[in-house]
Order: sequence, then structure tokens, then C-alpha cells
Amino acid sequence: MAWQVLISSELNVEITISQRLVFFFSVWLAYSADRYLECFGQKSGKRLFKRHLYFYEHSMFFIIVWFSVLIISFYLTCLNFTFTEIVYCLVLFLLVIVNQALSFYDLKYIAKVLSKSQRTSILLTLGCVYLPLLFSRELKFEICIWISPLLYLFWINCVLNNFWENFNTYPNQIYFNLFQNNNYNLPNVILQFLILLIGIYVLYSEDNFNYFLFSIVTTSLIVLYLYKSKLKFEYKRIYIDQFYWIIPSSYLLLYNVSDL
Repeated sequence: MAWQVLISSELNVEITISQRLVFFFSVWLAYSADRYLECFGQKSGKRLFKRHLYFYEHSMFFIIVWFSVLIISFYLTCLNFTFTEIVYCLVLFLLVIVNQALSFYDLKYIAKVLSKSQRTSILLTLGCVYLPLLFSRELKFEICIWISPLLYLFWINCVLNNFWENFNTYPNQIYFNLFQNNNYNLPNVILQFLILLIGIYVLYSEDNFNYFLFSIVTTSLIVLYLYKSKLKFEYKRIYIDQFYWIIPSSYLLLYNVSDL
């Protein structure tokens, strides 16, 4: 949500409080449903993590709250979005449902083509840019370019979280060996090259897109720091998720202050 608001501000796209509230509810509905379904999925169902315990132990209460929020979201959507906008948003909603189903059944042949980390990073990126592009009166070429590094950042987040969570279970798989602590693995090299390109662009850019770019650069540096640090994996997982919203929120605050 922080990235979505920042992008909207950079594009000068006006999104009402009610529309943002619908987006907030959508994020919560998708996230909480993912946590709930993982309690009974093929992987987490066999070994529940601490973050699943509440959903597992309070299943009926969660279902009541979830459907209540869903009804409120539908009501606010009908009041604040046009029919065409609702159709466009339903496309994204359908993609979320499909991803949930694929994650629940854990289909191996689908995972080989498009892994859960890749699917999740795509959905997160779409969630950041969907409303800004939907309400923008013109297609900004810059936002189309910077979707790529944002997509890569979310993919790194998903993969590292999975790696830090399951390292003791799958320590020898190639999938996780991609993130061993060395200076020459492919993801590390790509990420550092990405930071270099964005930094050069920021130095020579004269447009008003700097807050978004600096958010990407800062988040990338934090990812590298956590990746190289000797903190426990459990702490790394917590910190990386927090920094992914704290950093764009901080730049958004600076953006608004600078306009005063």
C-alpha cells in the first residue's frame, strides 16, 4: 500500500480515501486468506508456523470477520468505482484467486513453470501500480520502466523469506543455494547492477520521480545488508518485511512535507 500511494503521488493521480480503504481491505482479505489456507495446505498444514496459529485456533471467528470485511468492501466498491473500473479490478481479483488455488493445491508442474515466489511478486507489483494506472489520464512511460525493478525487489523478498524460513528443512536444494552468502552469485550481481543503474538515472534525472527511485535504491541496500548480516534468519524475515513498507512510507512523508 505504501508503494501504491507513493506511485500515485508521483503520477499526480487522485485516489479518494474510500477508494484507498477498498484497496486496504483487499490487501487484508488476500493476505489473511493466504495465511488461513496455508493452515490446511500441502506444506504448512503438515508443520504449522507461529503466524498460522491464530487462524488455525480461531477458524470460525476468522471466517465471520473475513466475510464481513468482504461485504463492506463490495459495498464501498459499488459506491466509489465505475462499472468499467470494477471490471478491471475484478481481473486482478481473479488472478489472486487463481494464485490462491495454485498455492493451496501445490501443483508441481505449475510451480516449475511459475513458482509461488514469482506469482506472488507479480501480484504484489500489480497491486502497487494497478490503481495509479487505472486512474491516470495518460500512460506514463516511466512507471512502465520502473515496474521491472519493483517486480525484482518483491521477488527477492519472497525468495529470501522462503529461504530463511525453510533453510533447516531444505538446506541442500539448489533453489536455496542461490542465496548462499558469497559475493558472486547471480541474484546478488543483478541486484547490485540494478542499484547502479537506478543511481545513475537519479543523478541525471530532472523529473519529479526521484522519491520513487530513491525508495527502490534504499530498499535494495537494506536487502543487501540483511542478506549479508549474521542475524538469525527469523529476525531477518521480520526486518525485511518491515523495511519494505517503512522505506516508501518515509519517502512519502518527505514528499508531502516538501510540498508544504
